[in-house]
Amino acid sequence: MAEFAQLFPHAEFVVQSGAGHFPWLDDAGWFVTATAGFLGRRRGASGASVALRSTDG
Repeated sequence: MAEFAQLFPHAEFVVQSGAGHFPWLDDAGWFVTATAGFLGRRRGASGASVALRSTDG
């Protein structure tokens, strides 16, 4: 899978330990943090606005 990330500009390859087919359910906090971090870094490059929120608790 890491090889695929190299095909896309600005891609990042991360592994969520213990995740299965639904990583957003397996560890929602980790998934939201990783996704928001990536999108936040891209927002700084593109000027686009991104907002994510967790719905657990």
